[in-house]
Amino acid sequence: MSEPGRNADWQSIQDRFYDEADKHTHLAFDAASTYAKDLTDHLRHALQLTAGDRVLEVGAGAGRFTLHLAPYCRTVAALDTSPALLGALEQQSPPGSAVEPVCASVFDLPGPFGPASFDAVCGFFILHHLPDHEKLFGLIRGSLKPGGRVAFVEPNRLNPLFLVQVAVSREMTWEAERGMFTFSASRTAQVLRAAGFSGIRLLRFGLCPPQLLDRVPALLWLQRGLEKIPFVRRFLPFVLIVAEAS
Repeated sequence: MSEPGRNADWQSIQDRFYDEADKHTHLAFDAASTYAKDLTDHLRHALQLTAGDRVLEVGAGAGRFTLHLAPYCRTVAALDTSPALLGALEQQSPPGSAVEPVCASVFDLPGPFGPASFDAVCGFFILHHLPDHEKLFGLIRGSLKPGGRVAFVEPNRLNPLFLVQVAVSREMTWEAERGMFTFSASRTAQVLRAAGFSGIRLLRFGLCPPQLLDRVPALLWLQRGLEKIPFVRRFLPFVLIVAEAS
């Protein structure tokens, strides 16, 4: 059940945290980032994106993944509540980009676009920041065309490196990132099913931290081999949640 006071507290925390884009360089677009390309590739393949698809990205931020995703679809509506981050995204977008920045909350859906507007809805590391997933996925489903798909990349809370990341990072706080350690992919699958989604899959992947993978891209091949080992897969850092609107 939604808790209005709690949701308002959540929104104020997020607004304060992302108020100044220049404090969050890890959210910026890097055309050469092997890490960002790899996450985007996993998501777009899971969604089976085509050049004619209209996509909504929830929590697009400064476009770290948005601008890697845009070449594979017709348009990407980049939704975020931070004008500062969307401003940084617009500055990075090349002329004629398929990206459409929209400053609004996902809980405003389908308002900014209208019902049944998208072929796919996606997000990177956003679900663990959002409250009331029952309402969230109901709104997302209403924004999808019949047979539309969703895919979200989230941290795997079984991976201990996220504790280290938050502890040492100057760009992350325990207050803003606490959902990372309580988010449950299996519970999210249940909520998706109740909201009218089917074909739900949970795929774990990744291994190398972004700083290491971007410096030594050849490690991607080692990572892909380790991703196939069942015991290792359980603790891999990312979980990709995929589903279809029934």
